[in-house]
Amino acid sequence: MNLNELGAYKHKVASVFANDPDIIDVLLGPVDEDADTDEMLLGNDPDSCGHIFEYEYVDDTNETTDTYLCMETVVAKVPTTTAYRVYLYIFVYCHKKIMQSYKREGTVGTRVDILAADVDRLLNGSKDFGISKLNLVSNDVYKPNNKYYGRCICYEAVDFNRRNSR
Repeated sequence: MNLNELGAYKHKVASVFANDPDIIDVLLGPVDEDADTDEMLLGNDPDSCGHIFEYEYVDDTNETTDTYLCMETVVAKVPTTTAYRVYLYIFVYCHKKIMQSYKREGTVGTRVDILAADVDRLLNGSKDFGISKLNLVSNDVYKPNNKYYGRCICYEAVDFNRRNSR
């Protein structure tokens, strides 16, 4: 396996999230049709710090009430020279003041509940990561600081153990 594959997993997941209309709506709210949502979501817009991060992002100085999706990958096991397991952690959290302010027809729960369900819809059982389906491993409470609250969702992927050729 090559450790650069860990970054590739996160980059692919961030792209999946940034292109989903439901996730865009939860994170940004209504946007103009000509808005560059990728720039707004991924933090490339100078007027926005971003909402999707390929690392565990917690801005303690942020005075806004935002919602975030962050991720991290960890090689959990390399049981054989043939395959390895990667845990993909997704951190879904928002400011407590806006926890109850999001509603979407056909959904129930808090903003975090709805966003976590959107994440799970896109990832759980996906065949786009590794050699088998991406499987939900855990769903825990996540409290990055006293103003924010959310979930840490963990998925497991199995992939081929590739060796560098020299």
